[in-house]
Formats: sequence, structure tokens, C-alpha cells
Amino acid sequence: MSTEESQVSPVEETQNQATETEAPDLVTQEADADTESAAATPNEGEEADKALKRMQRRIDKQTANVYRSRAENEQLKARLQELEARSAPTDESDTSSADPMTLAREIARIDRFAERANTLVSEGSKKHADYMPALKDLAAEVGDFVQKNGAPSPFMEVVLDVADSPTELLYYLGKNPDVASDLEGLSPAKLAKQLARIESELGEKAKPKTSNAPKPLAPVKARASADSSPSDSDSTADWIKKERARMEAKGLTRYG
Repeated sequence: MSTEESQVSPVEETQNQATETEAPDLVTQEADADTESAAATPNEGEEADKALKRMQRRIDKQTANVYRSRAENEQLKARLQELEARSAPTDESDTSSADPMTLAREIARIDRFAERANTLVSEGSKKHADYMPALKDLAAEVGDFVQKNGAPSPFMEVVLDVADSPTELLYYLGKNPDVASDLEGLSPAKLAKQLARIESELGEKAKPKTSNAPKPLAPVKARASADSSPSDSDSTADWIKKERARMEAKGLTRYG
């Protein structure tokens, strides 16, 4: 090997030293970057978990709403079918073969209900300015009060049968839809029991509260004057006069 090839120029040697000196800085920067990345990874994972939990909560809520809506729709559908079945007209054969007396009694029952319903509305409107709006709110909870053929609904029929004051009972239920909503769908027996309980509670509230004040003393009756009754000290004439007055006061036979 020649002497020229074995010798390294001062410039190249200086560059090599600079490269070797700068290498540790690059390694340090890469290590720092890895450390920062590793430190950031747990935070990113935590945020991802939170996002997943939020998404799951929304999904659960929407799922619950869907099932609740389905249940409400099924109940509404069943209610509509029940109302349609009740109001469905009978076929021609049933109508033609119906007993005239039965039809007459049904017509009379409908007429009596219409008259009583008109009386309820009239009385309620006189007592309460918002009676009709209250009835509308009640109907929204328990259904219409009158069937298509003019007969009372099952709810109204029970009200008229068990209520002592149906006017006030209907008004109370209309003003308290939360109470009325619990009555929807009850059997006639359960409905009658609930209505009786509600009306009993209303009666207790309407009673005047007993006062704790002491009773007033009875007035002291004035005693008869000392000379109103005969006494041994009276003269014969005075004794007879007083005794005669006493006997007359008692309605007894007077002296002759």
C-alpha cells in the first residue's frame, strides 16, 4: 500500500469526528420521542375507553326507548282493537232477530244516561268554571265517556253506579290526571273499588276540621227571685198567690 493511500486528509478526519460526536444526540432524541409516545399511549387509551362508554350509554338509552315505544304501540293497538270491537255494529241477522223489548230497554237506558250526563255537565259547569276542560283531560286518560251508539262507556257506567257525587268525582279526576291514568284498563270490579276509595278520601278532606279551642261555657241561668215560691214566712194571702202562680206555670189546676 502506498503512503498516499494510507494517509487520511485532515478534512476527512475532522468530518468523521463530527459525525461520531453528533450520533449520540440523534439517539437521545429518538429515545425521548419513544418515551413521549409511550407516555401518551395510556392517555389515548383512557380517552378511547371513555368514548366507548359514552357510545354504549347512548346505545343502551336508544335501545330502551325503542322497546318502550314498542310496548306503548302494542298497548295502543290493543286498546284500539278493543274499542273497535265494542263499537262494531252487529250483523243484520242479529238485528233482525233482536227482541223488541230488549231494544226498547236499551233505548230507554241510553236516554236516561243522556239526561243524567246533561245534568252532570250543567251542575259541574255552575260549580267550576273549568269543568269542561277537566272532563276533556279526564277523557284523554280513560277514553271517551260515550260509545258510538250513545250508551255510556264502561268507565262512565261504573262512575254513575258507585259514586255518591259523580259530578265532583269526575272533576277531581280531570284535575288530577296522574290519579286518573291509574284507572285506565281496570276491570269494572277493581275500578269500582278504586273510585269508592277516592271518593271516600275526598269526603274526609271536605269535612271541617275539629277545633281544639275549649267549648264556650254555658250561660248561667238566672235564679228565680227569692219571693217567687211560697214560703212559711209568707202571709196566707201571699202564700196562696205564689202557689197559684207556681201551679199555673206548671199547667196544673188553678185554685178555685
